[in-house]
Amino acid sequence: MGAPMMRFSMRVFLFLLLVLWVSFAPARAENAPQIPASQTALENPRAQKAALQLARKALDHWFKTGKILTTPSDVPAALKIRAGVIATIEKQGQIQPRGCRGTVQPRYANLASEIITNTIAAATRDKRVKPLQKNEMSSCRISLTIILDMKPIQSLSQHDVENCGIMAQSGARIGLVLPYEGRDAKTQWKWARQKAGLKEDEKAQMLEVWAIRFRE
Repeated sequence: MGAPMMRFSMRVFLFLLLVLWVSFAPARAENAPQIPASQTALENPRAQKAALQLARKALDHWFKTGKILTTPSDVPAALKIRAGVIATIEKQGQIQPRGCRGTVQPRYANLASEIITNTIAAATRDKRVKPLQKNEMSSCRISLTIILDMKPIQSLSQHDVENCGIMAQSGARIGLVLPYEGRDAKTQWKWARQKAGLKEDEKAQMLEVWAIRFRE
């Protein structure tokens, strides 16, 4: 076989290889939002570790001084974005959270401040449970769920239950079910409505919630 024919055959082989790679490459979910790079940086284990250490430091400072920790100026860039965050405190041996509070939309200057404030709120302001005590700290771990994006959807058939949470909103009333809660779309929506305090005949806007969660 001459050199020109060999070069042609190699080009054909490489083309077919490229076609096969595109065909079997993992597809991005059709409805997945384009998450900014500053937010996808939160998938970095170092950024997650820094966020969890900050949450733990905020609790330690609260129990020592009774004051909210001043947001450090040297936090990683991933914690300087603005995003809502749900802080959850889980106690060893308990199924129900020891405390859970958060913000769907950011209220503070950056994510670091959001984490500090909401972690303390989870420990002290969850009305469903008694405030966390200092001697419980060693048996508790913190998880953080960062709200990356939300978008309205028209029906549960559009909901990606494997990757997303769901929110029911009617005026000022909001009920949020996170991606890891609920076994199916109907269950998630039912729980979201219950959290919002909605009656069966009350209408509510349905929003799909993209989030990332990490824990100690």
